Amino acid sequence: IEYRPGAGGRGVLKKRLNLGTAAELTPEDARKRASELLAVVRLGGDPAADKKLERAIPTMKEFAKRFLEEEVETKLKAGTHRNYKSYISKYIEPALGTSKLDKIQPDEIARLHRRIGKEHPTVANRVIECIGSIYRYAAMCGFVPKGHNPAAGISAFREAARERFLSAAEMAKLGETLALAETVGLPWKASESKH
Repeated sequence: IEYRPGAGGRGVLKKRLNLGTAAELTPEDARKRASELLAVVRLGGDPAADKKLERAIPTMKEFAKRFLEEEVETKLKAGTHRNYKSYISKYIEPALGTSKLDKIQPDEIARLHRRIGKEHPTVANRVIECIGSIYRYAAMCGFVPKGHNPAAGISAFREAARERFLSAAEMAKLGETLALAETVGLPWKASESKH
């Protein structure tokens, strides 16, 4: 079809939009599709611009790579970068990598979350957090609307409490404090609570 976007008029350049080939569409299908698109134009839309914008939206795999390079690598800790890279390559790309960012649905992410959570509930929760971060950055880059996050609202799995051990530096400091307490003693502070 050929049309002038916006208010139209001779001052506006014509745009062309290919509906498909004769092998893909019957004449009746082509007329119906052209009629629908021209109705969109009359309402102020620009189907050719919309199609161009649609092609510009990256797949999850393409954008996740950009997210790691531009956002995670430069702003977050090395351990977070390592974890996000692992979540993306092991879980997110195989399940969602070929889908365009704006086409991924909450139910797809929920299925991924459940599948990972059967064996690794904590990892499943971190994958959802990673996807949320990807979508926050995608909104900043203009690929999805602000607030668009198909991972939002997915309930996290209950996580078991983790036991924490002192690091070597903390052990050394504790040893110094105990040695000092045994030799010199520690000042006694009376309780300030009133009975």
